[in-house]
Amino acid sequence: MGKINNIGLGVIDSKNGIKIYGISAPKNSDEILESLKTDMDITLSNGDVDVSYYGKYDKQALIDATNFYLDLQGLTKDSEFIYIKNGLESLNSLESCEQFELTRKSFKKLEDGGEKIKFFVLETDDNFLLCRINPYNQIIKNKRGFDLGSTEKSKTKFDVVYGIIFPEFVSAVLRKEDHKLSVVSAFDFEKMFNLKVVRMAAAEQIFNEFKSGNYTIGTEKLKVVFEKNLELAALQTRQITYLSSFDETQVSSYSSDKITEAMDHLKDEQKLVIEEEDDKKFLKVNTNNQFKTFVAILHNSILHRMLSDQYEAL
Repeated sequence: MGKINNIGLGVIDSKNGIKIYGISAPKNSDEILESLKTDMDITLSNGDVDVSYYGKYDKQALIDATNFYLDLQGLTKDSEFIYIKNGLESLNSLESCEQFELTRKSFKKLEDGGEKIKFFVLETDDNFLLCRINPYNQIIKNKRGFDLGSTEKSKTKFDVVYGIIFPEFVSAVLRKEDHKLSVVSAFDFEKMFNLKVVRMAAAEQIFNEFKSGNYTIGTEKLKVVFEKNLELAALQTRQITYLSSFDETQVSSYSSDKITEAMDHLKDEQKLVIEEEDDKKFLKVNTNNQFKTFVAILHNSILHRMLSDQYEAL
């Protein structure tokens, strides 16, 4: 992808607005940016990823977590991704963005303003490389420990008040020429751009349709009975994608027997059970783990992978 020329941060605010900051050195720290660029270039294990063969986005791409691209310039106002276009369309260079100084005060200002750091932006001559930041293991606050160093004599104690660990992977590539956004990791894409929040309303509507019996599953049109305490909050971003992407007009390819067979490929706590009452079969969902299985088997492609032992985790 080329040499990294500038580094920035992508943040999302409480209204799901995206903002890009360029990173600037604190005063009297002339060498910090050049050091960052060098280190960052080394840590990217897929920095030379080839995105030229990616197909255009369709609904199935996120369901199956495949690579795809978004034509941001071609998105219409009613697109669910319009907020991504709005946040990235004016990005021409990180130098022209509002600058974020690497100080404690700057990080505190972000937090106090309700902005959450979501990804690094690495600028090359032709592209912006977007690298997701995992808040659970890449943002460090108030930690102490030992740095063992490269030699026995270089051991030292360290204190980190606020730090961000460099990413190892490119999550998406934004081409400068036409703002074509190529998604390397669908999982990172969902997290970086808060898709759980964006798709929650659609997921809630579909969930209510299943609870009321208007939507069914399988070739035998099984109704689904849910434990009263189950809530969408228990689902992760991936499962919200499955549920919100359900299309009631899609014809299911699988019978209740095939659904039961697929359960043999899952852990006991994940298995769904088809029950029968008054000669009518129905699917019972009692636990959060079963809830995750249910939203996955809404899609023929995922059930097929379960039957083929090609489905790693829910």
